[in-house]
Amino acid sequence: MAKKRAFGLKSIMVGAIANDGGPGTALTELFGDTVPGTAVLETTEASTQDITIEESDDPIETITTEPQRWTLAFHSYNLSPEVLQTLFGGTVTSGVWEAPDKAPSVEMTVQVETMSSMVITMPRVKLTAKMTMNFDKTQLGRIEITGTVLNPTKEGVGKISIGDPATVV
Repeated sequence: MAKKRAFGLKSIMVGAIANDGGPGTALTELFGDTVPGTAVLETTEASTQDITIEESDDPIETITTEPQRWTLAFHSYNLSPEVLQTLFGGTVTSGVWEAPDKAPSVEMTVQVETMSSMVITMPRVKLTAKMTMNFDKTQLGRIEITGTVLNPTKEGVGKISIGDPATVV
């Protein structure tokens, strides 16, 4: 079996989740301008509880109380009105973004491709964002984006798939 390694970031593509609850297919590189060293896909550790008995120091059972979670985090220097509207809601008029009274809940399909041609597809991701604007001549303003991978609503579709571009939808 050939070994496959992931390194570097080629793109982060996003788009609407398909009407049937599966992964969207009309994906675009909306964010871009990813801050070096900030793009990370990781899992949390599952939480467990040991069940013990008086007669032994070792547990007789370990129960998973909280399953592991997948998250994707990255920062982008792209502060375009379209990006702000996608992540924070609001309106764009004549190239000017105006914030809404209430932030929306944003769920999208996200697909990441590495420089080593590995493709990671997440059909349903809840995106949250935080703006950080340092008024410093040595730094650029940025949006810190975190995506929590959710179970797709389409039956039989996994929450994440990883493979070569030819094998991943």
